[in-house]
Amino acid sequence: MPKYRINIFYVISLICTFILIGYIWFIFLPQFEGTMEYQAIKTIVLFIIFLLFISIGIQLFLLKTQQKSEKSNDLNSK
Repeated sequence: MPKYRINIFYVISLICTFILIGYIWFIFLPQFEGTMEYQAIKTIVLFIIFLLFISIGIQLFLLKTQQKSEKSNDLNSK
Protein backbone atom coordinates (compact mmCIF):
# COMPACT_ATOMS: atom_id res chain seq x y z
CA MET A 1 0.00 0.00 0.00
CA PRO A 2 1.46 3.42 -0.90
CA LYS A 3 2.58 5.62 1.96
CA TYR A 4 1.11 8.81 0.45
CA ARG A 5 -2.02 9.19 -1.63
CA ILE A 6 -2.12 12.33 -3.76
CA ASN A 7 -5.26 13.72 -5.31
CA ILE A 8 -4.43 14.16 -8.99
CA PHE A 9 -6.83 17.09 -9.31
CA TYR A 10 -4.80 19.17 -6.85
CA VAL A 11 -1.63 18.36 -8.78
CA ILE A 12 -3.22 19.36 -12.09
CA SER A 13 -4.51 22.56 -10.50
CA LEU A 14 -1.05 23.42 -9.17
CA ILE A 15 0.57 22.80 -12.56
CA CYS A 16 -2.03 24.96 -14.33
CA THR A 17 -1.55 27.76 -11.80
CA PHE A 18 2.22 27.75 -12.34
CA ILE A 19 1.69 27.75 -16.13
CA LEU A 20 -0.67 30.72 -15.77
CA ILE A 21 1.89 32.63 -13.70
CA GLY A 22 4.60 31.92 -16.27
CA TYR A 23 2.37 32.98 -19.14
CA ILE A 24 1.38 36.23 -17.46
CA TRP A 25 4.96 37.14 -16.55
CA PHE A 26 6.87 35.96 -19.63
CA ILE A 27 4.32 36.28 -22.49
CA PHE A 28 1.59 38.79 -21.55
CA LEU A 29 3.59 41.46 -19.68
CA PRO A 30 6.42 41.90 -22.23
CA GLN A 31 3.83 42.83 -24.88
CA PHE A 32 3.36 46.15 -23.06
CA GLU A 33 7.06 46.94 -22.63
CA GLY A 34 7.89 50.38 -23.95
CA THR A 35 4.33 51.70 -23.71
CA MET A 36 3.02 54.33 -21.34
CA GLU A 37 0.71 51.79 -19.67
CA TYR A 38 3.53 49.38 -18.82
CA GLN A 39 3.87 50.41 -15.17
CA ALA A 40 0.11 50.14 -14.55
CA ILE A 41 -0.09 46.75 -16.27
CA LYS A 42 2.95 45.55 -14.32
CA THR A 43 1.30 46.56 -11.04
CA ILE A 44 -1.89 44.71 -11.97
CA VAL A 45 0.10 41.64 -13.06
CA LEU A 46 2.04 41.60 -9.78
CA PHE A 47 -1.23 41.77 -7.84
CA ILE A 48 -2.70 38.90 -9.88
CA ILE A 49 0.45 36.82 -9.36
CA PHE A 50 0.25 37.55 -5.62
CA LEU A 51 -3.33 36.25 -5.58
CA LEU A 52 -2.28 33.17 -7.55
CA PHE A 53 0.45 32.43 -4.99
CA ILE A 54 -2.18 32.65 -2.26
CA SER A 55 -4.21 30.16 -4.30
CA ILE A 56 -1.17 27.86 -4.51
CA GLY A 57 -0.78 28.04 -0.73
CA ILE A 58 -4.42 27.12 -0.20
CA GLN A 59 -4.12 24.21 -2.63
CA LEU A 60 -1.05 22.88 -0.82
CA PHE A 61 -2.83 23.29 2.53
CA LEU A 62 -5.84 21.34 1.25
CA LEU A 63 -3.58 18.65 -0.16
CA LYS A 64 -1.88 18.20 3.23
CA THR A 65 -5.08 18.33 5.28
CA GLN A 66 -6.76 15.81 3.01
CA GLN A 67 -3.86 13.39 3.44
CA LYS A 68 -4.07 13.75 7.22
CA SER A 69 -7.84 13.22 7.31
CA GLU A 70 -7.58 10.16 5.06
CA LYS A 71 -4.86 8.77 7.33
CA SER A 72 -7.00 9.26 10.43
CA ASN A 73 -9.98 7.68 8.68
CA ASP A 74 -7.87 4.64 7.79
CA LEU A 75 -6.77 4.28 11.42
CA ASN A 76 -10.35 4.59 12.71
CA SER A 77 -11.65 1.93 10.33
CA LYS A 78 -9.21 -0.72 11.59
